[in-house]
Amino acid sequence: ATVRFLEVLNADHRLDSSILQTSGTATDSWSGLDHLNGQTTKVIGDSFILEDEQPSAGAITSAESVNELEVGLSFLVRIKSLPLSVAIQGQSWAGEYFNPVQANVRVYESRDFIVKNGTQTVKPILQEFAQNYIPADATLYTKWLKVYIGGVGRETQIEITQEEPLDLNVLAIHYGVRVS
Repeated sequence: ATVRFLEVLNADHRLDSSILQTSGTATDSWSGLDHLNGQTTKVIGDSFILEDEQPSAGAITSAESVNELEVGLSFLVRIKSLPLSVAIQGQSWAGEYFNPVQANVRVYESRDFIVKNGTQTVKPILQEFAQNYIPADATLYTKWLKVYIGGVGRETQIEITQEEPLDLNVLAIHYGVRVS
């Protein structure tokens, strides 16, 4: 038999078909997940990504004891820009080859994300003076990030996406391009 669900959008949830639960004391035993039985689910505990779980009999044992837990299906943000339109001193460069050098991305209370241009993928470093982004860092960043993207094309588009369902709010994208 076909089973259908009606889901109401809730801005507090980062996963699809998710349940958000809290406990007065940290625990690793969670129930009420009958609708996710047998599904491989993402688990977010106290704002950190935990190991994937597969609910059975409506329950899971999370990898860590936490006070707040969200369990649901992975839902990743994907933002794709329109093709870049370049005009310099009133002259349109439509249909001409150009090189997008950088994207300045303005994020608000966000975490880890990826910028793609064609086959090139760039993962911006969010922490100041850090070599690598530490996924266990729950800091939410509000800042401009300069991402060098490169490539040459006529119909250049960039895509902003994620590897994990974390906070992501993109307010603006400004481009730096080189035309020949």
